[in-house]
Amino acid sequence: MATETFRGARKKLISATDNVKTSRGRIAKILVAAGTGSIDVYDDPAANNNKVWSKAASAVGDVYDLDVPMDNGIRVVMGAAGNLTVTYD
Repeated sequence: MATETFRGARKKLISATDNVKTSRGRIAKILVAAGTGSIDVYDDPAANNNKVWSKAASAVGDVYDLDVPMDNGIRVVMGAAGNLTVTYD
């Protein structure tokens, strides 16, 4: 059996609501580079269905270690302008 040694081999910088991945995967971390709005993560590649994580207010420098498997895709919804770095597989 293989042992996973790292998570989040891919990364994406987003500044607005984004369909990060349109197929099965895993969201690893979210880093807040700018902005203080809400953040919601959905297991749906194109709509706000099946919410798996939510943060009412973020702060610059926050790192959220999610490590959540996603069956359908990864959609990150930002409540206000900002910059997030999303790592995922």
